[in-house]
Parts: sequence; C-alpha cells; structure tokens
Amino acid sequence: MSDTGAAFARGKVFLESLKLPVLPSATPLPLGEDKFTVKKAYASQANKNLSVAMLDVIDKSDGQRKILSAGRNRFGILGQGDDVKESEFFKPVNFGDSPISTIELGSRVGFAVAKDGKLYAWGTNEH
Repeated sequence: MSDTGAAFARGKVFLESLKLPVLPSATPLPLGEDKFTVKKAYASQANKNLSVAMLDVIDKSDGQRKILSAGRNRFGILGQGDDVKESEFFKPVNFGDSPISTIELGSRVGFAVAKDGKLYAWGTNEH
C-alpha cells in the first residue's frame, strides 16, 4: 500500500490469476484510485491454484468501509459465493452491517472478526 491508499502486489501466481503483468517491482492493482482508499491487505497462497487477496478499503463515493477480494481458490475463500472459484477483479465481500476489525486467510478457510464480536467463517467447512 502507498501513503495515498493505492495497492500494489508482487508474486507471479497471484498477478497471473488477475491477468496482470509480472513486473520486477510491485505491480499496481487496478482498483480505480478515484474509487477506493486501501487501508489494509490480507493474502493467502497455498500453491499456484490457490492465491487470494482481500483488501479493507474506504469507498470514496459513500465513505463506507468495504472488504474486496480477488484471486483463485476452489474452496470458497474468495467469499463471493460458493460457486465462485476465480475473480480477476476485486469485488465486495458481504459481511452484512458488521464492520470487520480483522481477517485471517488460510488455504481452505477464512475468518473475520467484526467490531461487535461476531465471528464469520467461510471456506471448505471440512472441520
């Protein structure tokens, strides 16, 4: 992240899943600097087929905090619905009206803790 709230990424697998060029330096993420200010980034990478990023952003149009996700993961870690395995564009993850304070991403499961204490979990639901 930059001081102005722009997001950058490195890593061949992740950048290729977003169909972005792999540069020797960090690659800017196409969020539309006029739309979002990035506050925090979360990432998970297990192998070349499982690479996800979530961004905690402020939407400049309405001042609301949102969580966006993109990448590739067959276990539902994107948080965009059970059938969504890949997203090359950052899209909102719905946590209802609960502002999220922290997120943890694994290769098969994700967790978010809301400021009101609610715990959200998603992914394989194997354990």
